Amino acid sequence: MLPIEPTDQTLPALVLRNAISCPTAPAITWSEGLETHTLSWSDLRERVLNVAEWLIGMGVGPQGPVALALGNTVDHLVIDLATMHCGAATVIVPGDFDGAEVSSLLSVSAPAVLFVEDPGMVDVLSRIDDAELGYKLVHLDADGLWRHVLAGQEPGDPRDTRGQLVQRLRDLDSNDPITVLHERSADGSVKTVAISTIDVLSATESLLATGLFDFDYRYIADSPLDSAMTRLLAIHLPATVGGHVVCCPDAESLVTLLIKFRPTFMFGWPPMFSALGCWIDSMLTSPVLAHARADIVQSRRVLEEAHWLRRGGGLISQDVMVRAAIARGGTMREVRVNLGLDRLAVVVCGATLAEDVHQFWASVGIDVLCAYGTNECAGFISVDLPGTGIPGSAGIPLPGSRVTIAGDGSILVRKPGQQGSESIAIAASSWRHTGDFGYLDEDGRLHVNDDPGR
Repeated sequence: MLPIEPTDQTLPALVLRNAISCPTAPAITWSEGLETHTLSWSDLRERVLNVAEWLIGMGVGPQGPVALALGNTVDHLVIDLATMHCGAATVIVPGDFDGAEVSSLLSVSAPAVLFVEDPGMVDVLSRIDDAELGYKLVHLDADGLWRHVLAGQEPGDPRDTRGQLVQRLRDLDSNDPITVLHERSADGSVKTVAISTIDVLSATESLLATGLFDFDYRYIADSPLDSAMTRLLAIHLPATVGGHVVCCPDAESLVTLLIKFRPTFMFGWPPMFSALGCWIDSMLTSPVLAHARADIVQSRRVLEEAHWLRRGGGLISQDVMVRAAIARGGTMREVRVNLGLDRLAVVVCGATLAEDVHQFWASVGIDVLCAYGTNECAGFISVDLPGTGIPGSAGIPLPGSRVTIAGDGSILVRKPGQQGSESIAIAASSWRHTGDFGYLDEDGRLHVNDDPGR
């Protein structure tokens, strides 16, 4: 029996808890060609343990992290969780880094193993002189199979790796880093942030405390897993609530997956909402819905009116409220059913959204909540609550989070329980510098902008 309990405050303990309490519930779903595959929480834990033993045989450990240059695939999620079981950290290689940046990242992080799948990244790596870096390169082919290990060795005796895994789980420390993220700053420099277990658990608890996620969590993970916000939604939150994640490998697959899996939660960045909005608009004006054109136009007008009154802080009359409630049902509900958007309980944009895009989504009966977060704070800092958003707002600070504005207009955050280390300075008072500028309005909403003079 592995030496962890489902009550322990670690990600491996959460995986174990789900494997015990909801063993047959879906954990991860992905597609390979025309076939769809799903791992239950029990299946996922078994696979994670097998991969963890394999990683230990490859030299992964507290001093030998795992570097991931992978997309939104089941391999990414499984390897990520397996690495945590080894007591090691995953180093995320951003897909937009050039050869020099990747080389520097690998030199500093010194991973024991580097996983890649994209031929373009393999081409980048081929130009790097990795003779002194010492990592083992694992190239995953298009089917997700581990084809070959270059400059590596075969895993050790399974009995030995199982013994080491038991000891690693026994030694897990929630203050140790489990993820190292890299992002390019506005000035072109690369910022590195190390995030610990206690960081992500605290960030997850703060998000759950909003009450926004009191439903069966089913999320299509289409945003790259290279930020604390997207990783929280695809890895840490599902592990905490026993949720279901559907892997979306590229933007082209999102529409198909929406219709097929009908998520209860959706997250994206502004470009995604604009692009998806264009698809929805094309459907609304297609010949298929010609018979309901008049109803659609009228319903959208009513929903837009209610949206503008609410966003502008005006009073919404009982008449408008009733008409908006009726408009959201009927024909518009049928539209959302046809688009795979009918089960959505919460929709969040990771930044402020242009008002015309916000209005469009409201006109089909979907209120997009805007949010703000940083890697330094391990995820979300603020988020709109339903019906509270106004133009330009990035939401209300999460429960347990404190936000203040420094004299120069920079945003400072204090989140209890977080002890992760980062490359930018933290004030002695424990306020974290986000590197962004903004202000708090009289109602406590956070507004973020790029110009400290605004």
